[in-house]
Amino acid sequence: VLASVALLATKYYLFAAAPSLGLLLFLLLYRRPDLGFYLVVFLIPFGGFRKIEGPFTLNVPWLIASLLLLVVAVRLLPGKQLPSGVSSPLWKWLLLYLSVCLISAFLSAWSATSFANIGLQLVSYLFILLGMTLISPEGLRTWLPGVLAASISLSSLLAVVGTFFGVTLFAERHGQELVRGIGGSIDPNNMSLMILFVVPFLARASLGARTRVRRLAMSGLLVLNLAAIATTFSRGGALMTVVTGALVLREVVRVLRPKAVVLGLS
Repeated sequence: VLASVALLATKYYLFAAAPSLGLLLFLLLYRRPDLGFYLVVFLIPFGGFRKIEGPFTLNVPWLIASLLLLVVAVRLLPGKQLPSGVSSPLWKWLLLYLSVCLISAFLSAWSATSFANIGLQLVSYLFILLGMTLISPEGLRTWLPGVLAASISLSSLLAVVGTFFGVTLFAERHGQELVRGIGGSIDPNNMSLMILFVVPFLARASLGARTRVRRLAMSGLLVLNLAAIATTFSRGGALMTVVTGALVLREVVRVLRPKAVVLGLS
């Protein structure tokens, strides 16, 4: 209440509701912190729209992640209990990689840029720790792939719409003719990279679907994402699409019956 009243007395009075909303968000995340993590993951493909500009720039995913770190500290630190993700054997390899990056930054001619990227790397490590601590094995198998597929597919739809209908909010123009889809991301290459990450999930969901409706839905999303890669005109994306397609095809051959494979080849 005091924070809201104090804001009302300043030129930032439009933000007077922010402390109350922040408290409600914190209480919600305290009950279900995994929902906050899924929300951050959902916002990842929308790098071009994640920041709120005003008297100061507010990065929404970073704000939610900060609240999640506070939730983890409130729930675990009073009992002197470390987050469960700390015990993962993955950390020795991540720390080894961080050490190599630090040595490279000290030796680099562009040390300022190198250390700025290391700072972003540390932020990503904190996000990895949150995922290991908050997400259950069942969530890792079902909810997390589903959230990624939904958010990236939505961004792919925006890229297709932006390219074919000339919506500059979701596509960027190069010269007079070439238009490259960006969807909700920051650039075409970033867009193609995220799509390639979700293609194997969609292919697996399509192959393992138990109903025809689900199989058609997953196949449709797969086609949509591949079409979005085409709109980015990313050379790296095209190359990795071929590699990813070959790996997915190998899994398809394993799943299908030999008669179906022979029929398809013929």
